[in-house]
Amino acid sequence: MIQRPENFIPSKESSSTSWITWHKALKSAIGKDDANVLFKKAWDQRGTDDANDEELRAYLAKQGITIDKDFTEAVIDVVTSPLDLLSFGKDIGKVMIYGSIVFVFLIMAVIIYFLFNVSKNPGETVGTLAKYAI
Repeated sequence: MIQRPENFIPSKESSSTSWITWHKALKSAIGKDDANVLFKKAWDQRGTDDANDEELRAYLAKQGITIDKDFTEAVIDVVTSPLDLLSFGKDIGKVMIYGSIVFVFLIMAVIIYFLFNVSKNPGETVGTLAKYAI
């Protein structure tokens, strides 16, 4: 008995590569237009952010399919693309993005804390800073 690809829809745990492979098998079995319709329905039910990466979106764009990405994914794609070219990989790129965001928020928290202390007691804070200025 021949196994038809439409009977083997990728799961929520599937990678982007699995989704691409499945779409290619669908195209071979039922044609591009029907494969695109079936893919979109399956993606809407089972697709996940983990599989929704630049590789999948680029492949699907060539096939005439658009899947949604949120703002965070768009930023990660822009920043990780050069890192991928350097063979660092997407996971390190994501860690760098999230780490940078946390770092910026920490810097902002320190600045806000400093400004709060200056407004609360300006003379003492400025005097303390003057002691450490070179």
